[in-house]
Amino acid sequence: RQLKTTKWGTVGPKLHDQILPVLKGWGVGKIGVLGFCWGGWVAFKSSSSEQLCCAVSCHPSQVDLCGLHTDNFRQVCEDIKCPQMVLSAGDDKKDTKTGGLAEKVLSTKVFGGDCVFKTFDDMKHGWVNRGELTNPTIARDYKEACDLFVGFFQKHLS
Repeated sequence: RQLKTTKWGTVGPKLHDQILPVLKGWGVGKIGVLGFCWGGWVAFKSSSSEQLCCAVSCHPSQVDLCGLHTDNFRQVCEDIKCPQMVLSAGDDKKDTKTGGLAEKVLSTKVFGGDCVFKTFDDMKHGWVNRGELTNPTIARDYKEACDLFVGFFQKHLS
């Protein structure tokens, strides 16, 4: 229910008017965003700002949130202005998976070669931030996902 009332008209101004100015005031030169689940929607929407250098979405819910907020998912992808890494679970929506609409749209951009899409077919939505790490398969893919996004941030934020 709260996701319906948390609209970009509320989140965007907080990011642009409060968070980014504080980070810039602290001397932060490059900013990236990491989002899990509906945080992937925040990562995509915030990436329309030229103040961001990159963003990562793990088990993203951009398609669902765009539907909930009557955003056009393709347009959200077209508005992105920086490289993205999207790490999807096997049960996530096809438009955010490898070869999906997001990858097709972003691959046409000048930074398209820097975008990374990987689908973890054996994983279920939520495995990175709430997966049972005593399961060796989940632990393996959790480690791979973390290694991937750390490397992505090192590349784009260094």
